[in-house]
Amino acid sequence: MKSFLSYLSWIDGVAGAVWVLLSLIMVGVLFQIYRKKGSSNPSFILGLFLLVLVSLYPLYTSFFTNPEVGIIGNIVTLLITVAYMTRLKSISQQLSRFMIPQVVWLFIATIYVGVMLIDQP
Repeated sequence: MKSFLSYLSWIDGVAGAVWVLLSLIMVGVLFQIYRKKGSSNPSFILGLFLLVLVSLYPLYTSFFTNPEVGIIGNIVTLLITVAYMTRLKSISQQLSRFMIPQVVWLFIATIYVGVMLIDQP
């Protein structure tokens, strides 16, 4: 596990930049939903909730708390992102595809936190 964990150690170095980029993508998606459907649309509201959840990400990851809370936070964020991506398909297939990088990142981050959890003494 130690070698796999060291293989994934690059995640710590790029996490901040990746989350800023993903947040900007989400803001762009929210803007498009707002233009097409308005702010009272359920997809817009779910997107705002997800943006807040992603913004709070450092508070529930393993950097500020234990890995058990981090893995739960990652899984919840991943599930909500997938649900949001599915909901976006009814508005625009293209908007839905903009969520793919976030799903991929959350999947990788969840594996990383899971390995850290397994590797604990």
